Amino acid sequence: MRPITPWVHAEFFSQTNGKEMSNVFWFKPDGTTPPAVYNWVSNLASAIQTAVEGAIAPFCSSGTIFRGTRVEVNLGLGTFSGEFYGSNPGTGGADAMPDDVALVVRKHTVHGGRSGTGRWRFGGLAESVCANSRLDTSLVLPILAMETALIAVITSDGVNYTPYHWSPTTVSFDQIFTAQTDYYLGTERRRRARF
Repeated sequence: MRPITPWVHAEFFSQTNGKEMSNVFWFKPDGTTPPAVYNWVSNLASAIQTAVEGAIAPFCSSGTIFRGTRVEVNLGLGTFSGEFYGSNPGTGGADAMPDDVALVVRKHTVHGGRSGTGRWRFGGLAESVCANSRLDTSLVLPILAMETALIAVITSDGVNYTPYHWSPTTVSFDQIFTAQTDYYLGTERRRRARF
């Protein structure tokens, strides 16, 4: 099930020690006319990859590779798809946490409860992120910058894409207004390799 158009569905892939993980991002474009360039969907995938990678790279070990982003776009004219392949590593240092340990970022919309929230889980963390199974308290300002970047509008080929949260349960498609990072680290065990 998908939201009422227009919408963008993007899946961001990373890999640590051969284990691939992914996170889903939804966006709403500010128009329903495709940009007048032939590769606009691939350009959008690249822009999303750059934004997400830039936000989380400082928390990931150099053994974590950001593999790419797959995008589907529906502006009411059918669904277009495109991909961007990457190979940049995390920049948080060489020492890594176990593969399944993840930074958990919660998304919040105008709806309360579970239908109005969702989570991103970013694995492949650097050891410098953690202190006794919790986030290192020295990371407050970098975490705030990451949260702000993850919910910022992305512009590609002159079109603005606003981050949204899609809930198939309540059939609601709402703008993400805030992001909140859990103090305790979570796990990435349910992710599957698909890129």
